[in-house]
Amino acid sequence: MKLLNQHFRFVAYALALVALLDGTSACAADSTKDKAAPLPVGFRLGEFIVKDSRPVDNEKFTLEFELYALVDPGETERFAVAFAGLEHRVRDKVLTSVRLSPVELFEEPDLAGFRRRILLRLRRAVPELAIEAVLVTDFRMLRD
Repeated sequence: MKLLNQHFRFVAYALALVALLDGTSACAADSTKDKAAPLPVGFRLGEFIVKDSRPVDNEKFTLEFELYALVDPGETERFAVAFAGLEHRVRDKVLTSVRLSPVELFEEPDLAGFRRRILLRLRRAVPELAIEAVLVTDFRMLRD
């Protein structure tokens, strides 16, 4: 009986080891696939300080943030050349997005709605830039 119990225990350990090795090989394949995919490149679009007054809501506030665009690695050279000529237009579209956004978007923890509005406006107004995503850093909102 002890021999049979040890045999089952051995088989159970062997099956567990095979399952574990099979899982790690799949994980290793996934991690190599992830490493092969190139990561997007970030470009600094600028530092923004926006003072906004909304008399209907009786609110005045100042927004300060830095904005970065994520671009596909294959598009970096084309983006850099195009952005050099369109920097003022991009800045204007970002400022327009900020002024048209409701205050609730600035109070979100991840600023997802705010970033989405900026991204959509930039994609529509300046399609030659091919921006994948927009990142907001050093965000600060001061109420006056």
